[in-house]
Amino acid sequence: MRNRSEAIYQTLLAMLSLLQERKAAQNAVEPKEEESTEIQQVKTYTEEELMTVREAYLELKISRNTLDALRRQKKLTSIFKKRNVRLIRAEVEDAKKWYCLIKGKS
Repeated sequence: MRNRSEAIYQTLLAMLSLLQERKAAQNAVEPKEEESTEIQQVKTYTEEELMTVREAYLELKISRNTLDALRRQKKLTSIFKKRNVRLIRAEVEDAKKWYCLIKGKS
């Protein structure tokens, strides 16, 4: 019984040392957080550059559910202003080309 316990103990020690070596190697490869931290700039849009969800689905001639699906798939960017959702007008106009024309909508 003692030999078996000793073997298990030695195995656990070996595994622990391997994990510590792996962690040390990963820390050496990963850049330090201070160096990799970048300030993300948030673009602000004017009201002319944005449109409501209703305007967007009327413009694209699709249903609200289809528009919501495009938003969930991240094909259209949603901008939240308080409780209202706005879409970027340029993205909606581009969606006319890659979505509506393919579907046969003019």
